[in-house]
Amino acid sequence: MIDRDVLERKIQDAKDCLGNTVDDLPRYLAVGVMQMFLKDMPTIDPVKHGRWIEHKGGDDYIGYPIYECSECGYDAGETATNYCPNCGALMREDGEEGWLNG
Repeated sequence: MIDRDVLERKIQDAKDCLGNTVDDLPRYLAVGVMQMFLKDMPTIDPVKHGRWIEHKGGDDYIGYPIYECSECGYDAGETATNYCPNCGALMREDGEEGWLNG
């Protein structure tokens, strides 16, 4: 994964090193095009990892656990999926330590 801010700084540093001669013009334009493309590129957010926190139901509890996302607090009801549909956190695989935390 590439940190866009770091890449933008490195490209700007390269642009700052160029001179003002005719020979530098193609490189200067190429760096400008890279900067333009980079600004339009979507960023990839780091993957959040979480776990489902298992709760016993309220007054009407009939034996099914209720799951809550450890990252955003989303109430998933009785369904513990591989990711949180609210915040996108990737849940640990079944059987891994921390996947469910009662």
